[in-house]
Amino acid sequence: MSYPAEFIDTLKEHMNDVLGIVVETFGQAGIGLPERRYITFGQPVHDCEQLTVQFQQLYMGPPGDQAAVPQRCDGPRSVALMVELVRCIPTFSRVAPTELQLTQAAEQQAVDAWMLLEAATKVNVYGVLADVSAGEASGGFQAISLSVITMV
Repeated sequence: MSYPAEFIDTLKEHMNDVLGIVVETFGQAGIGLPERRYITFGQPVHDCEQLTVQFQQLYMGPPGDQAAVPQRCDGPRSVALMVELVRCIPTFSRVAPTELQLTQAAEQQAVDAWMLLEAATKVNVYGVLADVSAGEASGGFQAISLSVITMV
C-alpha cells in the first residue's frame, strides 16, 4: 500500500499547527512569548524560557476513548500533546524575592494559564480535552502546561 505525503505528515503538521495556534492566540492578546519555540517528543529540559509542543501519545478512537472499547481501524485517531510555556521566576539569590516580585510572576503565570486554555479551544473543531497545570519550579524556571487531546 502506498501512502500519500499528506497522510504521513499528519502528526508533525498537527504539532506545528498547535504551536502556531498558541503563538497566534498570545499574539492577538498582545502577550509576548519566548523566542525559543519548537516541537519535541518527551519532556525537554527547562534551562531557558521556551514554548514547546511535546508528543505524549497517539491512539485509535476519539479523544477520551483510549482503550475504553475496541476501535475500528478506519476510525478516528487522537493525539495527546503537552504544550509547555516556561518562564523565569524569582528565586532566592542573596536576598529573598519581594512579595511584589512573587505576585507579578504569579500574575503572569495566571495569564499564561488562561491563554493556553483559550488556545486549546482553537485547536480542533471536532472536539478536544484540555487542562492546564503548573509544574514544579526548578533552577529559576517554571512551566505552565497545557495537556490537550485532539483528533488528528
